[in-house]
Amino acid sequence: SMCPPEPICEPVILGMRPEVFSRLKEMVRQQNFDSDQLRVAKQGIRANGVNSEQVRQLMELLSFESSRLELAKFSYGFVADPENFFIVNDVFWFSSSIRELDRYINQF
Repeated sequence: SMCPPEPICEPVILGMRPEVFSRLKEMVRQQNFDSDQLRVAKQGIRANGVNSEQVRQLMELLSFESSRLELAKFSYGFVADPENFFIVNDVFWFSSSIRELDRYINQF
C-alpha cells in the first residue's frame, strides 16, 4: 500500500485545510467592501491553495459579479482539482461571466 507503516492513514486533503478555510471565510465575511473581501480571499488562496468547492463558497460571499469573476480567474492558477472547476459556474448570475472564465481558462 502507499501508506507509511503508521496504523492510520491521514486522508489526502486537496486544497485548503478545513480549519484554515473556515478562518478565511470568516475573515472575508468581516470585510466591509468587496475589494477588501477579494484581497483577503486572494491572500488566503495564494498562501494555502484551494479546491474548486472552496472557490465556489468564497465566490458566494462576494456581492458583485465582477468580483466573483476576478476571484475565479485568480483561483484557477492555485486550484488543486482543476477538473472540477466547472462547479464555480453555478454562482455566476450571467452567462457572459461563464464564457469569459472559459476563455481565460483555455489560455492555460
